[in-house]
Amino acid sequence: MWHRRDQQSDTGWLEYDPAGGTHGRPSLPAFFADAQRADADTGRRGGYSNRLRPTPTVAGSVLGEPTDGLLGWRTVRVPDHGWEGTDTAGRRVTVPEGRDMPVAALAFPGDDRPRALSQHWQELSITDPDGVLTARSRDSNRRRAAFGTGSVDLPPLSHWYALRPRDTEGSAALRAADRETVAALLKSAAAAEKAADLPDLVSAALPRITAPEIIGGVVEVLRFTLTQQKSLDAIAARLHPDTNPVEEREQGPGDRLIADGLSGLIGPGYYRWNGESDAAHYTLTELAAARTRTDATPVPGLLHFDMPALPYWSFTWTPLLDQPAAVAYRAVTVAPTDEEREALLTLLAAVDHLGLDSAEGSAAHWRRVLLRLDRPHLLTPDGERNVHHRSLLPLGGGAVLALTEHSESVPEGHEFGALLYDPSGRFTVPGPYTVRGDAPLGDRERGAGWLTALLAAAAEHGPVPFRPEDAEEFSRLTGVSGALARLLLAGCPAVDSYERNFLEPELRTALGVKAADAAYARDELKGLDTELRRALVAALLPADPEKLWSEGPDVAAAAELWNRRVGRRTPVPDWLATEAARAVGGSWPAHRALAALLDPAAAGELSVDVAWTVKGDHVEPREPATRPFTASVLTGTMAMAAWLAHRLPAGDAVRAVLPPVLTAVRQRLAAPELLLEIGHYTSLPAFRSAAGTPTETGEGFERYGAVVMATYDDQPKPALRPALLDSTGSDPYLPALRGDDQRPSAAERALRTAHDPRFAALLADPGAPAAGAAGADGTWWPQDPSRSVPELVEEVSERYGLGADAATLYLTLLAMPDPTDRNTARWTGWKPARLKAARAELAATDLVVTAGRSRAGRSLFLPGGWADMPSPTLPVEQWKLPMYGLGAGDRPALGVLVPAEPAAELFRRAWQRVREGDLPRFEELKVKRTRARRR
Repeated sequence: MWHRRDQQSDTGWLEYDPAGGTHGRPSLPAFFADAQRADADTGRRGGYSNRLRPTPTVAGSVLGEPTDGLLGWRTVRVPDHGWEGTDTAGRRVTVPEGRDMPVAALAFPGDDRPRALSQHWQELSITDPDGVLTARSRDSNRRRAAFGTGSVDLPPLSHWYALRPRDTEGSAALRAADRETVAALLKSAAAAEKAADLPDLVSAALPRITAPEIIGGVVEVLRFTLTQQKSLDAIAARLHPDTNPVEEREQGPGDRLIADGLSGLIGPGYYRWNGESDAAHYTLTELAAARTRTDATPVPGLLHFDMPALPYWSFTWTPLLDQPAAVAYRAVTVAPTDEEREALLTLLAAVDHLGLDSAEGSAAHWRRVLLRLDRPHLLTPDGERNVHHRSLLPLGGGAVLALTEHSESVPEGHEFGALLYDPSGRFTVPGPYTVRGDAPLGDRERGAGWLTALLAAAAEHGPVPFRPEDAEEFSRLTGVSGALARLLLAGCPAVDSYERNFLEPELRTALGVKAADAAYARDELKGLDTELRRALVAALLPADPEKLWSEGPDVAAAAELWNRRVGRRTPVPDWLATEAARAVGGSWPAHRALAALLDPAAAGELSVDVAWTVKGDHVEPREPATRPFTASVLTGTMAMAAWLAHRLPAGDAVRAVLPPVLTAVRQRLAAPELLLEIGHYTSLPAFRSAAGTPTETGEGFERYGAVVMATYDDQPKPALRPALLDSTGSDPYLPALRGDDQRPSAAERALRTAHDPRFAALLADPGAPAAGAAGADGTWWPQDPSRSVPELVEEVSERYGLGADAATLYLTLLAMPDPTDRNTARWTGWKPARLKAARAELAATDLVVTAGRSRAGRSLFLPGGWADMPSPTLPVEQWKLPMYGLGAGDRPALGVLVPAEPAAELFRRAWQRVREGDLPRFEELKVKRTRARRR
C-alpha cells in the first residue's frame, strides 16, 4: 500500500497485511520493481507519475480492463527518444521528444494500437502511435474547448476508467473516413443553403454514425472549416486580384542563404525560421519590373494595402542598399561558401540593375522616405488594416513606392518607411500619404560602373585569395591584433555569433588564426556598430575593383577609417591581447581597457575630465560624453594594470607604460566635478538613519562626506565625489552603503588600490634583479625569489635544510596566487628536469602535500584549506587569502587574483608569517560532543 509520511516512516510503498491491518517493510509492487530491473542497464529513467490502484471493471473502458483487480501505470524516460508508458495489461505507448509525458493508454474503436494521453496543467492531448498530435482539450469546464458539443464535461483522470464509447460503430467509421469522403462532405457543406442542413449532410456522408453527440461534434468542425476557408479565399483574392490561380514563379536565392553569406554585416536580428523565403531578391526584381511600366497611370486614392503583398523577409536587408560595396567585397572573399557566394552575386546583380551602386545614379532617382497615414485610412468596414503589409505601389510613369521599411504607430495614425523611385527626380508622393522625412538611398561615394566591373571580374577570376601580408599591414597601421585584422579583411564573417568555434575549420586554416584568438577578436568586432563594420569592409574594396585580384584590398583606406572612428592603438602581441581578454573580465571590455592603458593620453576615459551632475535618482555627465571616466573604467583599469604587472616581466616595453596609467587615473579622481556611481540602488531612509546629518544639502541631492545621495525618490543610486576622499581612498560614510556583509564593493577596492603606495610600487620599474642578471632581452621575473629576495631563499634553505631550488619553489608556493608548473618554469627559467628535481625534494618534506586538484596546474600544495574560485581565476590555498585582502568565501573584488604590491614585499610578508608561527597547516576538526544517540 502507498503510505504517506508520518513520525515513524517516510512516504512510499509498504508491504501490507490486509487481514491483520499491519504494515511491513518498505518495498515496491512487482509492476514497478520489474520495470526498474529491466531499465537498470539501458540508461532509461523511471519513476515518473507511476500509479497502481484497485479499480472496478468497466466493460469497454477506454483504459482497458484491470488486471487482477488493479489498474496501474508506469512511465520511463528514454534518452533521445521521449517517453514510454505501460499499463498493467501490458499495453505500451510512446510520445516523441519534446512532448508531455503520457499518463494513460487509450483504446478507441477502429484502432489496432492504443493512443497516448498526456496532461499539461489543465490541458489534455492525445498522440497517435506514429507520434502525431491528434487532439487537444481542457480537463475542466472552466474554459470551453473548441468543437465541444456542450453536452458533457470531462471527468477527472482518476475516473477515466469509467469512460467508454457511446457509439462504437460510429466511432470506428469516423476514424476510418478517407480523404475522398471528407472532401465530398466539405463540398456539400459549402453548397448548403442553411446551417440546419449540416447534420443531415453528415449522416448522408457517414451513415454508420448514429449518436447525435458525435454528429454534433462533426458539424462544429465543419462550421469552423467553412469559416476559415472563406477567410483564406478573401485574402487570396486581395493578394492576387488579377491572377486566379496564382502563377508559379522561379525562386531566387533564399533569405537564409543571403543572411548566412553576410553574417557579421547585418546584425544578429534575422530569423532563420523563415529562411526559405526569397523576399530580398524578389523585392528587388519586382522593383526593377515596376520601373519599366512607364505607360502606367496613377490610380487616385490607391493605397499600398490594395496591392499584392511582398513575401515576408527573414532579415532587414534594405540598409545594405546604402553600402553595396560591403556586400560586394564580402561576396568575393574566401569567407562565403560557393552557394552563399552565388546568392550574393545574384543579389548584387539586381542592385546593379537598379542603379543603386553609384552616387550619381542613386541620387538622381532614389530616396528613402518616411510616410504617414492618418487613422481613417487605416480602417475598413471589416476592421483595421494590417499595418505590417509590405508591397509596391505604382505611382505612374515608372515611379514606384516600395513600402519595405520602418513601421510604427503614432498618435492618430501610422508611419511607414519606404523606398521611392522617381525617374523624373521630383520625388512627389500622392495623398493621402504625407512625407515626414527623406534621406539619400544607395552608395553615395563611388562612381558609376564599379559594381558591373566587380561582377565581371568575379565571374572571370572567382574568389580573391586571402593574403596574410595585407592583414599584417592593417595591424601595423592601426595597432589591432593580427587575428582581428584577419577577420576584418575576410569581411567580418560570423562575428555576431556566440559560439566558441564560430569559424569553420577550413576558413580558420585559410585565415591562419587560432580558435581562441579568433574568438576574442570576434568579441571586439561585435562591439562595433553593424553600420561601422559594413563601412570598414566597404572601404577595403578598391575604387577599381579589378585591383582587388591584382593588388589586394585597400588596406590604407580601411585603416584610416578605423583610426578615425575607432582609434589607433599601441600594438601588443596577439598572445597578450588574447590572454588579457580571457583573464580580465568586468563591465569595461578588456580590449578597450588594454588599449587605454597602453596609450592613456589617446583614451578619452583616462585623459579627459568630465563634469557630472545629479539627475533624477542617479548621476550622469553634465554634457554628453562618449567615453567618460566611470566606476567601470576605474575598476577595469586597476584590474588590467595589476594583471599586466604580474603577467609581464620587468624590463618589458609594455610593462613600462603602467606608471603613467596610474598617474592618469589619479588625475581623473582629483577632478572636483567627477562623480562615480557606486553600488546598487539604496534605501535613502535607511542610509539617513545610519549616516546622520548630511554634510551638504543641494537641489536634488544630499552629500555625506564624499557620498552623494540623490533625493528624487527613496531608492537612489549612490555616487562618490572622489576628490573628497582621504589619502587612502576611503570615506567614513562608505560602510553605510555596503549592506549586511559589510564587504567593500569593487569600486571601493579600486579607489583604495589607486591611492595605495604599494600598488604604485608594483607598477613602477623594479630595476635590476637583487641577484643574478637580466636575460639577453633585458627582462627578468620578480616572481622568482632567487632573484628578487635571495636572502630569504638562503634563510628558508638553512631553516629546513633544503637546496636553493627547493627553497625557491617553497617561497613561490607561499606567496604567489598562481604558482602553476608552467608559471614557475616561466619565472625561474628552469628546464623541466631541474623543476622536477626541486619538486621532488620539496615533496619529500612535510612543508607541502602532493595532490591532484581541479584547475590547479600543479601537484604541490600548502597544507590547509582550499579556496575554489570562479574561472578564469585559479583556485588557491586559503592560507594565502589574507595577503590578498580576502577572507574565506570572498572573491577577488577586481575580478583578478594577482599581487597588488611588489613580489619582493609579498615574499617578505609570507615568510614573516612563517617566522611568527603562522604556518600553513590543516586545522583541527572540532566536533561538539552530544548525548549518545539512542539505538
